[in-house]
Amino acid sequence: MTETKYAKTETTSKVATTNASQTTAQKSGSKSTEPTRSGSRKPSSRRTSDKKHSGRRGGDPSDDSSSSGSSDSGSSDDYSDSSSGGGPPQATTATTLGGTTVTFRPYVSSSTLEDFDDDAQLPARRRWWERFLNLTVQGGWSDRTKVYELKMPPAVRNWKGQLSKRSRQDWTRLSKLFKREYCKSKLSEAERYYTMTQRKGEKALAFLYRLNLAAERAGVYFRKSSKKREQHLRQFVRNLSDESLKETLQSHRFKKVADLEYILKKREELRQEDSPPARVQQTRDFRADNVVRDRFKPKRRTALS
Repeated sequence: MTETKYAKTETTSKVATTNASQTTAQKSGSKSTEPTRSGSRKPSSRRTSDKKHSGRRGGDPSDDSSSSGSSDSGSSDDYSDSSSGGGPPQATTATTLGGTTVTFRPYVSSSTLEDFDDDAQLPARRRWWERFLNLTVQGGWSDRTKVYELKMPPAVRNWKGQLSKRSRQDWTRLSKLFKREYCKSKLSEAERYYTMTQRKGEKALAFLYRLNLAAERAGVYFRKSSKKREQHLRQFVRNLSDESLKETLQSHRFKKVADLEYILKKREELRQEDSPPARVQQTRDFRADNVVRDRFKPKRRTALS
C-alpha cells in the first residue's frame, strides 16, 4: 500500500512539472513572438521613411500615394508661403511650438515719402495721397499709426489743429476731411470743363484725352448727341496753343471724335519721323592699351656715301 501511494505522488509531481514546463514554454514563446512582431514592424517603418525621402528628393511620382501626398502637401504649403510675396511685401504667419500663431509684417518706413506740399498742383497732391495710402497697405498700419505717420507742413498742421479732438484722432474722419480739403478741386466739374486749356508742353492728343475725361465727369455726353459733339470739338480747337494746328482743324468737320484722334496720331508720327536722330557723342579712349599702332610709318632716309 505504501508503494502505491509513493507512485501516485510521483505521477502527480511529474504532471505538475510538465504543466509548469508548458506554461514557461508558452511564456517564452510569447516573448519570442513579440520581438518578431516588433521586428516585422520596424522594416515597414523604414520602408515608408525611405519612400518619403525618395519623394522629397524628386523620385518617381508613381510611388506610394500616401507617403508622397504628405510630403507634397508640405512642400506646396512652403512654396505658397514663399511665392505669395509677389509685388508689395505681405504679412506672413508662423505657428510656434505652443500652438500660438504669430503674424510678421514687413517694416515700411514713412521716410521714403516726402512731406506733403499744399502749394503743389492738384494732380501732384492726389499722387502724394495715393502713395501714402499704398504705404499704409504695404505696412499694415493701424489707424493710430496712420494718424501719426501723416506728414504735414506747418500750414496743414494748423488746419488739423483747429479740428475737433474726435476728428484729429479718428483716421476715417481725418482722411475724409483731408481729402476734401487738399485733394479735391475747388471748382465744380462743369467749371473745370469749360475753363480747361492746353498746358505748356502738353501734346494735342493728350489734351484731347484730358478734355474728354472732364466732359464725362461734367455730364457732357458728346458721344451720343451730335450737337454736343460739335460744341465739344469746337472748344478743343479754340483752347489749343498751336496756332497752325488750330487753323487746319477749324476748316475740318468731324463726324466722330475718333476721326480727330486719328489725325492727331498721324501728325505726331510724322513729327517723329521728320525729327533728326539724336547724335551719339563718341568718347575717345586714351588708355595706353588702346593706342592704334602702325598708323604712321616715317619714310626711310637713304644714307649718302
